[in-house]
Amino acid sequence: MTGTNTNTAVLEVFEPRQAGDRVEIGAVLTTPRLGTKRLWFALDERHDAAVSPWADPFVLACLFPVMDEGIALEVHGAPVSPSLVANVHEFQRAWHAWLGVPVVEIRSDDEQERAGRAVPVAAAFSGGVDSAYTVFCHRPGETSHAVEAAVMVHGFDVPLADEAGFAQARTRAHVMLDSIGVELVGVATNVRELLPDWERGHGTAVAAALTVLAGRFGSGLIAASGPYDPLILPWGSNPLTDPMLGSDTFRIVHDGAGCSRGEKIEALGEWPSALGALRFCWSGPRAGANCGRCNKCIHTELLFRCARIEHELFENRPGERDVLRVVRVPQTGPFTRLVRREIVERARREGIEERWARVLRRTVRLEALGAAAPMWMRDRGRGALRAISRRPAR
Repeated sequence: MTGTNTNTAVLEVFEPRQAGDRVEIGAVLTTPRLGTKRLWFALDERHDAAVSPWADPFVLACLFPVMDEGIALEVHGAPVSPSLVANVHEFQRAWHAWLGVPVVEIRSDDEQERAGRAVPVAAAFSGGVDSAYTVFCHRPGETSHAVEAAVMVHGFDVPLADEAGFAQARTRAHVMLDSIGVELVGVATNVRELLPDWERGHGTAVAAALTVLAGRFGSGLIAASGPYDPLILPWGSNPLTDPMLGSDTFRIVHDGAGCSRGEKIEALGEWPSALGALRFCWSGPRAGANCGRCNKCIHTELLFRCARIEHELFENRPGERDVLRVVRVPQTGPFTRLVRREIVERARREGIEERWARVLRRTVRLEALGAAAPMWMRDRGRGALRAISRRPAR
């Protein structure tokens, strides 16, 4: 392996190998700051032919670490697609404009483009509303470029150590995907260990996991986190920079930004299997289930109520106290606030005047006041806003 110096990182990629009943591709990244880190992706051995022999997945996984160190990346052991190198250069320019992270050079002793591009389409699939909407809209028989496989990653929202949680998440995913004839492909990886800022880095990680399967697929879909209007930037996965994470032989497509979260839930109301198997909770005690108590669970429940869609998504459905505990507290996260505004508007259109709707209307007004205030005023007024929000609803 080529050694490193103070302005170079080295990525050494190894050939795929059998590891029990799995096929594994691995690499070693060495940087002045990180030292030496081993990275890997693993799939069931029946997907051996789908695994890409290119270094592209690891280049994507390493982007933010080398950008943060401001050093060039040298790649050895496997070819790199020159079109990917060109695309990620533009990706870096976008993030430099947003956050000032350095633009770094990517060098390889073997740059070559694969001949042709495969036709099949794969989609990243967590089992949540966004990815379920993408797969359902592109299910076989609905479009000319239908999704053939849904890729669920162990090591992203479900930690690698939580095997039981991932098994439960896979079971729920099978309920949905089997009903529409879409194959479930499980991928395990440790690349999240390189990305402590997951809000910023998750797009590159998802694109990397999809690109692992470039030996079989020609496109990978990443479900939109939010709509075009308003477009929230910077964010790790977005319609501007996600396509820059692909190459001429494996495209990355950002899908579903033309719809709000409520519109996606309305569409999923036509998919009976999803109404008992969606998994959108990331903060509950069980990774494979919806806790019914966290912010995301409560807001999703309220969108279902506004759409008047019955479901069986919680073992313990949120009660009025659970809902009020969440809706009365002002939030700062841009996606949470966007969803709250949509809930308020949908409740108004549906004539919903339950207590939670009245409380949430007031809280959303407080959030708008906080967003309009200068930063020093927001910090000073946060306690007052929360105190006001707890007053009984009229």
